[in-house]
Amino acid sequence: MIVLQRLEHEIVSARKLQQDGTPSASLAILEDGEILTHVIGSDNENPDTIYQCGSISKAITAMGVARMVDLGQLSYDTRIVDILPKHIPSSFLDPQTAHLLDLVTVRMLITHTSGLTQPYDSGHPRNFETLPTKEESIQGHSSTNSIRLQFGSLPGAQLLYCSGSFTLLEIAMENITGKAFSELMQELVMKPLDMNRTFYGDLPDDESNYTKPYLNGYQPTPTGVHRFTELAAVGLWSTPTDLLKITSAIQQSIHSDNGFLKPTTAHEVNAHILPNLPRSGH
Repeated sequence: MIVLQRLEHEIVSARKLQQDGTPSASLAILEDGEILTHVIGSDNENPDTIYQCGSISKAITAMGVARMVDLGQLSYDTRIVDILPKHIPSSFLDPQTAHLLDLVTVRMLITHTSGLTQPYDSGHPRNFETLPTKEESIQGHSSTNSIRLQFGSLPGAQLLYCSGSFTLLEIAMENITGKAFSELMQELVMKPLDMNRTFYGDLPDDESNYTKPYLNGYQPTPTGVHRFTELAAVGLWSTPTDLLKITSAIQQSIHSDNGFLKPTTAHEVNAHILPNLPRSGH
């Protein structure tokens, strides 16, 4: 805790945060197996306050995939076309590039090396009644705020950041298990790790301990929190404490046969992407 308190007093004060456009910050450190927490900048928030996690959602989705690998439901080298509903590829790819999807594996989608490209949908206001479907999302339908998922490079040729890759994974995970993605992730990841303040999907009506979005350090947005179709890519709510439970579980799994993941899978999770690949995007 001393380290976190020093951070506030010596590096970034609540006032400095606000001046830089951030009304508050929730911090956590994993030290010797213990999670230490601290909140800067608000009397209304505490370590249990949940945040919309943006693209951190992708990393937690990858943990769900890792659990499915351990359960034998897929492998990192499974071709995505083999686990998607049959109609999906032709629903978003043009005939000239559709054959490239035959080369794309689960590993490539997770590591942004599939060659596919699509920025994430910026979401819809909380009072938006009917969200686009996942298929409409990857198709770049007019009801979404994004372009079509498409190939911008050959599979395996470069690092090309792609939110839509995780929408494909979400569709595949639901297709394999027959379960809704949010339910599946609770079963695979959140419940086993006691991540009681973490979920994918819409903010429950009875939830009051959550962060409100701001335009700057002082002015809340008029539309409030956003809703997302693309849960696997951007639809996570969580706390720093819960997120560090994942980190701790991976560390323990590397050195134990009784961990959250099998040791071989934990090593796969930590494997470096080929450093000589050219990069594009984030």
